[in-house]
Amino acid sequence: MSSSFSLKTDFEKEKAEVQNLKKKLEKVQLEESILNQKLDIAELEKMYIYNDLVKNEKEMKAKNMKIDELKSHIRFAKELFKKQQKDIEMLRATQQQKKKNQKSLNHGKSCWRFVRNIEKNETSLQKTCDKKE
Repeated sequence: MSSSFSLKTDFEKEKAEVQNLKKKLEKVQLEESILNQKLDIAELEKMYIYNDLVKNEKEMKAKNMKIDELKSHIRFAKELFKKQQKDIEMLRATQQQKKKNQKSLNHGKSCWRFVRNIEKNETSLQKTCDKKE
């Protein structure tokens, strides 16, 4: 009987060991499942981050293009402003020259009138003198 008792005890030990191994296996499978879920979540987060990165990259490119466009407009406006300043300076110089020319012309006309008046007066005086003689 002792041999059957020994077999029974060995069987019970093996059964308990199998039960213990099953529990360990279930625990490891559960941990593996949790890790797989965490990996899936991490993959999703990685995908969201990547999509945000791509979206932000596109937005940055669009903003950089807009900045370049605005810089180009500013350069053009500066060039136009400089040209207009030169045009204004030329107009002012032309107007000043015209004023000088007009003053000279007016001065010349008034001198010419003065000379003519003197000539008229001389002629008139000459006629008066001739009549008296």
